[in-house]
Amino acid sequence: MVRNGDAVRIRQAADVPQVAIGRDVGVSAACVSKWESGKRTPTGEAALRYLRVLEGLQHFLGDGPGEAA
Repeated sequence: MVRNGDAVRIRQAADVPQVAIGRDVGVSAACVSKWESGKRTPTGEAALRYLRVLEGLQHFLGDGPGEAA
């Protein structure tokens, strides 16, 4: 599970630019930036896709639930 405030840490640790996250989620890099800064909150299908992308990166990093941080 991705905790609030972890999105930037996860994305940066995986060395993935905001534009790539946006492409995978179907939004602009500016939108991802606003989510990460707390200026906006993802909603609807975009929120679900964003969560899936972040959880996938978290798994890739070996930083998921029950895994070493």
